[in-house]
Amino acid sequence: MSALRALPVKIGFLRAETNGSYLQRLAWANGLQIAELLNRLGSGPAQPVRLDEAELYLSAAALERLSHLTGRPVGCLRQALRCVREEFLLAVPASRAAWSWRSPDPKGPCVLQGCYRCAAAKGTLHPVFIWSGLPWQICWRHGCWLDAMPQPEDTRAALHACMPLVLRAERQRLRFERRLGSTGRILFADALSACAYWWNNPRLSLPVRIERQRPFPTLDYSAPFPALAVIYPEVVRLAQMFALWERQHQGAS
Repeated sequence: MSALRALPVKIGFLRAETNGSYLQRLAWANGLQIAELLNRLGSGPAQPVRLDEAELYLSAAALERLSHLTGRPVGCLRQALRCVREEFLLAVPASRAAWSWRSPDPKGPCVLQGCYRCAAAKGTLHPVFIWSGLPWQICWRHGCWLDAMPQPEDTRAALHACMPLVLRAERQRLRFERRLGSTGRILFADALSACAYWWNNPRLSLPVRIERQRPFPTLDYSAPFPALAVIYPEVVRLAQMFALWERQHQGAS
């Protein structure tokens, strides 16, 4: 282990970044292919993977090697990278340095393409990938909408105009879910389903939503974006109404 030297170029962490994305950036920064870097971590499958479809998992020994290569303590890596924490390590003999790619659990967090501006600030113009508890996320620093599909420049420009509305709704949702916990998340999901159904039924669509969707005439409205950009305020309001109804109903009973 002492012969494993730290790579010459260190890189900063991105919030909630996947292991695979971080290792890819580390390889690029040091003029390596990711396969070369993985070989230094131990043994693993040779098949190519897409970073938006799989996450990289390490054994305890491979994590120690990553610590040496990055020049960062294991504790620091565990604070920054979700899937190197103890509960996610590969169940192999303690001395075996190994790694493996696995698809995200459909019931767990999902992988999104991260903010391109945050990535650029860390020195890469390539796509990066992050973990998210929802199929979308908002970068508060740059006002960027993030989901599983990269958005072209003209789409990002159109969304930029409606981001203040989306950001206000997102803040309200976060406050709502912090206050009610898992109940708030369930009520938000119910409200999202109801509003999406109403929006996709022309007889039930509100005039304000028709106006909001004008900047996006050619996009797939079945996708999370731009649907939430159009219906988000009403989704949050309906979730709040659901919560009020439940509170009143429980009080009456």
